[in-house]
Amino acid sequence: MKYLLTYLLSLSAFAQNSPQCPSGSYLIEYASPVNGLKKSLCGYQKDGNTIKHGEEFIFNANGKVIKKIYYKHGKEGEAPMKLIDSLAGKKILGPDEKLLASIHDLMEILTLKKNYNQNNQFKVHGCDNGPLDWLKGALLNTPINKSYSFNDNCDVSGSFEARFNTEFSASFKLRNLDDLNETSLKVIMSLNKQQTGIRYKFVVVEGSVSSTSRQGKFNAEYQVNIDPMTGDALEGTQSGKITLTKFNDKEVNLSKKIEF
Repeated sequence: MKYLLTYLLSLSAFAQNSPQCPSGSYLIEYASPVNGLKKSLCGYQKDGNTIKHGEEFIFNANGKVIKKIYYKHGKEGEAPMKLIDSLAGKKILGPDEKLLASIHDLMEILTLKKNYNQNNQFKVHGCDNGPLDWLKGALLNTPINKSYSFNDNCDVSGSFEARFNTEFSASFKLRNLDDLNETSLKVIMSLNKQQTGIRYKFVVVEGSVSSTSRQGKFNAEYQVNIDPMTGDALEGTQSGKITLTKFNDKEVNLSKKIEF
């Protein structure tokens, strides 16, 4: 994504939820004239290049912070343990928390209709050219064969065969999801009629994500009521969470609510 670069050299706070820059860095804003997305980051100049050093915040078009990253002299790293975003009142995400946030974005590939408004760089709404195949497969209990490939609105590549009420496996190549480039999933999906409508559910029995520098294992469960005519999720009916169970060689138990 291309951003229009402007330099803000003021010593005063740029705006609410602005990064707090360490000594030697100044605040920089990248603003997209196309979709309104914005990055605010700390950096300094060296040999004609901008070196990221300190916090980086990524905002959606509504001004909400959707991602926080910490850099040490141009390299993404773990924030100091006591570094606090005093304006937001929240601790900078640690490496396992950042991985969990990335897995949350990844889980959108398992939603019944993958066309939700996405404000981050990782996109899946252009992967599936036949979203109603999922409803057909659920109602008729027939296999669903899918093949996703990279394009402007799809950051997932891979083929798989799914079937409702039967565990299936899927492996994908990834891009634009931080540094993660591969995932493997074992999934069970179900579609149940209830008094409130049709409720869709997916369970990731076993999931893994990896890059050259980090790996994680997780499980997840998500449910939502859907419109049987369109496959759209009904507002206010979703529930679920992701649990990170392993980060590199460390056993963890870190959960995050799923919200699409």
